[in-house]
Amino acid sequence: MERLQDNGDVTVLRRSGYYETSPVENTDQPFFINGVVEVDTRLSSRQLLDKIKVVETLFNVLPRINKGPRVIDLDILLYGDEHIDSDRLQLPHPAICRRKFVLVPLLEIEPDALCPVDQRRYDECLALLNDPTQKVEIYHG
Repeated sequence: MERLQDNGDVTVLRRSGYYETSPVENTDQPFFINGVVEVDTRLSSRQLLDKIKVVETLFNVLPRINKGPRVIDLDILLYGDEHIDSDRLQLPHPAICRRKFVLVPLLEIEPDALCPVDQRRYDECLALLNDPTQKVEIYHG
């Protein structure tokens, strides 16, 4: 978060706790630590994505396997009411309602969060997500 804020063009407003979460899709790997932050920024969503990619490059020194182990992975979940569907950026993030490791920390900082496209409530998505393989527990590390 410090690297994202270093130029003053991104400010962290709220952050969730950290959660130890089971891997999804590529499950033959260790658990992850996940969280969600709300930021204020003067950057466009595409500029923010560019900045995120620079920060990820600074920390990721391991070879990258799709959905595999990594030092850091940052995603833009929501950007105001923007709806973008391009090869490079999709907003809202298309997997929000399929991932407990996203929904639990998102709802911690914004319990009434709604999808800006179809106005579905993210707490309802979590209630419908019946996947016992997705473990999400507060991280006490």
